[in-house]
Amino acid sequence: MTIDNKPITLTGNTEIDDEHQTFIGIISQLGFVGNAEFPALFKQLYTHAEQHFQREEQLIKQTAFPSEIEHIGEHWRVLAEFKQFKIKADKGRVWRSVMISIQ
Repeated sequence: MTIDNKPITLTGNTEIDDEHQTFIGIISQLGFVGNAEFPALFKQLYTHAEQHFQREEQLIKQTAFPSEIEHIGEHWRVLAEFKQFKIKADKGRVWRSVMISIQ
């Protein structure tokens, strides 16, 4: 699995790896939808990320993940950026080309 030609490390947890694959798939689709379809697909990405991060954070806490604080902080950072982007997309202020440029 890759994004921007960089490999995505598999975790060995089938559920998490499948969710990462779904995440990458949605991001890839964003590059091919028109401006009218973009907000709904981005909302799907945002919702998927929220749910995935919640599940992953539960696993992190259960398994004493070595860099727990840093990893969860990265989740919060990504969601904050997504939230700002989603607000703009919901108002029609973001176009597909903007999302492609930040990938």
